[in-house]
Amino acid sequence: MRWFTAGSILLLLTCLFHLLGHFSGWNPSQGQERQLYELMVTYRLQPIDVTMMDLYLGFSLFYGLFFLSVGTIALLLRRMLEQNVPALQTIARVIALFLAIGTGVSFRYFFAAPLVCITAAFICFVIASFTVKIRSQE
Repeated sequence: MRWFTAGSILLLLTCLFHLLGHFSGWNPSQGQERQLYELMVTYRLQPIDVTMMDLYLGFSLFYGLFFLSVGTIALLLRRMLEQNVPALQTIARVIALFLAIGTGVSFRYFFAAPLVCITAAFICFVIASFTVKIRSQE
């Protein structure tokens, strides 16, 4: 159960770190970074009439809240189903599957910090699914 809890807490910490970065704001320097920022703030996507920055921030908030919700639900389920080992094993495998997909996306589109957080949580849930299975056979 330690790995299940560790994976859940890592997801909550990932949310916290992500939202800290999200709300710290941007202070682009001169040059290309400044031009990109100005383009994201001014370029409007049609027909939904939002800027690229709106879209970027919306996905960013969703990303953080996704990890908050999965981590919280995992901790609650771990507490509620502590004696139901097969259910916890299934939950650990389902979460690991989605985190495997998230790890793949992170390798392609993200930088090192979110990649490390997602991968670490993925590894915790994979270990949890096998650890729970081994303990249930004893």
